Amino acid sequence: MYVLRVEIANFRGIRSADWTLDGTCLCLIGPNDTTKTTLLDAIDMALSPTPYLSISEVDFHNAKTDDPIEIRVTVGGIPPGSHLWTDSRFGFLTRGWRKEGGLTDEPEEEDCEPVLTVRLRIGSSYEPEWTVMADRNQEGVPVSPQNRAQLGGVRLGDDIDRDLAWGRYSVLTRLTGGDAAEAVAEAQRKLRNAARGGSIDELNAAARTVEEAARKLGVKPTSSYQAALDSKLVTFRQGAFALHDGDIPVRAAGLGTRRLAALAIQRAAVPDGAIVLIDEVEHGLEPHRIRRLLRNLRQGLDVRMTEAGAPKLGQVIMTTHSAIPLFELDREHIRVVRSEGGESGVLRPSEGAQGVLRTVPSAFLARRVLLCEGATEVGFCRSVAERWKSDHNGVPVEHFGVEIADGGGASGPTYATAMAGLQYAIMYLGDSDRIAQADINGMERAGVKVVLWSDKLCLEERIAADLPADGFKRLLEQTCRRHEQSVAAAIASALGCNESPPHPHRPESWLSAGTDDLSLRLAFGRAAKGTKHRPGWFKTVDGGLFLGLLVSEYLAAMTSTDLGKKLAQAEDWCYQDGGTS
Repeated sequence: MYVLRVEIANFRGIRSADWTLDGTCLCLIGPNDTTKTTLLDAIDMALSPTPYLSISEVDFHNAKTDDPIEIRVTVGGIPPGSHLWTDSRFGFLTRGWRKEGGLTDEPEEEDCEPVLTVRLRIGSSYEPEWTVMADRNQEGVPVSPQNRAQLGGVRLGDDIDRDLAWGRYSVLTRLTGGDAAEAVAEAQRKLRNAARGGSIDELNAAARTVEEAARKLGVKPTSSYQAALDSKLVTFRQGAFALHDGDIPVRAAGLGTRRLAALAIQRAAVPDGAIVLIDEVEHGLEPHRIRRLLRNLRQGLDVRMTEAGAPKLGQVIMTTHSAIPLFELDREHIRVVRSEGGESGVLRPSEGAQGVLRTVPSAFLARRVLLCEGATEVGFCRSVAERWKSDHNGVPVEHFGVEIADGGGASGPTYATAMAGLQYAIMYLGDSDRIAQADINGMERAGVKVVLWSDKLCLEERIAADLPADGFKRLLEQTCRRHEQSVAAAIASALGCNESPPHPHRPESWLSAGTDDLSLRLAFGRAAKGTKHRPGWFKTVDGGLFLGLLVSEYLAAMTSTDLGKKLAQAEDWCYQDGGTS
């Protein structure tokens, strides 16, 4: 099963949202407070198999309880033989879904997939009302917790320990398939012998199913999962039986293991394909476990790749604040959430964004991106940003959601345009010696702020030309120490000289040999760039850091230079309006 459309009104930070889901594996990203989790919560609440919800006035948009919360979730992929389709249930409320046209109220239309729309309404009384509805029947028909459970929605959230025990509404109870309450009552009567009693064979069978699924997700039990009385739960009630790893309750394991075990339970409990909702998929997991989990989830969505006997999945919708899932997933799985004035929207990355996901995925997690042409500029800007921080009461650019990212050289304009299309605020900072005018025009049309060094110079040339005399002297001296004799030979070649002066680390030695100051500076810059046969001196992040540290010491004396003016533009942009676009 899978969600095809979500419509939300007056729920938390969302005054209005209408999201058509176009995939079975979707990862929502975006800065904090853009309603990513709210979208997940809305789906979870609408499909929740519990008869009650914990609701307060803060769940209403702007805490206005006079405007009811309304959430509509349209679900497809419901098995043809499900009794949900019978006329005694919701068959007469069947709607249709067309790949191109979306939702229609007339399921008989050609090429329509039959779907059901669940509506959750919560008024000022805070009492939730679930119905299955259609435009032709706005009143709808109440839908029971048992029927909602058949729609396959499961949530991996903060209450995972609940699903690691046989409780009234836990997923383990749904997985057991028999009368779990009766089995637990029998075990309670037997007390000490309950864990080994024949009356809980059904619970142990479920525990073995969970163990098998959990192992595939990367959990390694020290013994084997089994049902046993949890000594911490001293009251005799359904829930006293919990999943154990040998003699230790699984709830005592680390957060990552508990989350994976809970996901295994949920996946196993919905044989017709679960709709799995995961908030912050990376939470509690090491990078290698995140990668394995993502691969397993994607395989579970592909019937051809699902292991024999493994429960298939219908859909996975997750959120993340980590770059690892973005690197592991393709752009077709990524959705960027935007929210403004209570209107929430979900954007799909263009083809040009794939390169950003592979090279600088962290840029997608920022509010504003200072996209640098290459590694030198990245290191340079990071150093200079430390100087900016001192000019802004110690507040760093990261405080305003700014990410300094590598644009990948020639790919930079494509990256900048793709991210601007997703409503990121982008400044592109780069050299002016090689970039095409068409690329500049394309970025500016997309809303990118383009900053290039003047006079068709690269960064190294611009720095050498604009540093004060003492700064250039230090640059030459320190570069000679870093790269020894190669510096003198390269500068001499750039000047067209046959040989270098006796003291090449001193500018005056070159000047006394008949070279003027500007020619020496530009020759140094050209030599620093490197050639096809000789790498540049600063073409790494560390090289850029070195340049940035040096330049930062002289910024106050460079306000009238091109370098000083362009860096001032970048600084103003990073701190503009408290970091908003």
